[in-house]
Amino acid sequence: MQITLHRLIAAIAAIALVCPVFALAQGNPTPRVGRHALIIAIGQYGPKEIPMLEGVRFDVTNARKMARAMAVPDENIVYLRDGQATADAIRAAIVGLERRIAAGDRVFIYYSGHGTRWLDASSPQNYCVEGLLASDGRPLSNQELGGML
Repeated sequence: MQITLHRLIAAIAAIALVCPVFALAQGNPTPRVGRHALIIAIGQYGPKEIPMLEGVRFDVTNARKMARAMAVPDENIVYLRDGQATADAIRAAIVGLERRIAAGDRVFIYYSGHGTRWLDASSPQNYCVEGLLASDGRPLSNQELGGML
């Protein structure tokens, strides 16, 4: 079964709803060195034609709670907010994760911002390509992100 970006986002949203409740019920576990998080939150985009997202500031708070509930130490959480979250910076942060993690480590990646899709005229069936929109208005396709991860 092919996992589409929409299904992945739905799964992340379901986890987002459950984790804060779980953390409150269980208390935050002791942080573990082999846990890492990348939290990307874009509410304000550089290009003016891209609408602002007011609720992203709340998403960052909830993502931090989720990371802590997953025993990610604060020093292992990397944040990219608004103008910091350009396409190149997101790529660099993923490469940075790759350098920091070891076999058996766990990684939590959270994205709050606009998604996008566009027609791939080069495919025989004219499929749409889905992706995440960086703060500079440049998309990161699901294929690119999947390859990097």
